[in-house]
Amino acid sequence: MMSVDFSQIMNIILAIFAFGTLITAILTFRQTKEFEKQRIRPMMQAHLRMAEDPFSCAELVISNPG
Repeated sequence: MMSVDFSQIMNIILAIFAFGTLITAILTFRQTKEFEKQRIRPMMQAHLRMAEDPFSCAELVISNPG
């Protein structure tokens, strides 16, 4: 019968936790990159408003609120 001591079991458990931490860090880094890309993306809006000029019907207004 094979004997396994306590330190080997603890090393296996710590290796599993370290691997899980690595996977979590990689996923968090990817998500942070995606959030940053979304944060700096311009937000363009276009809408029509009634023109003040009596010879025009409406004006197209384009703005960047972001």
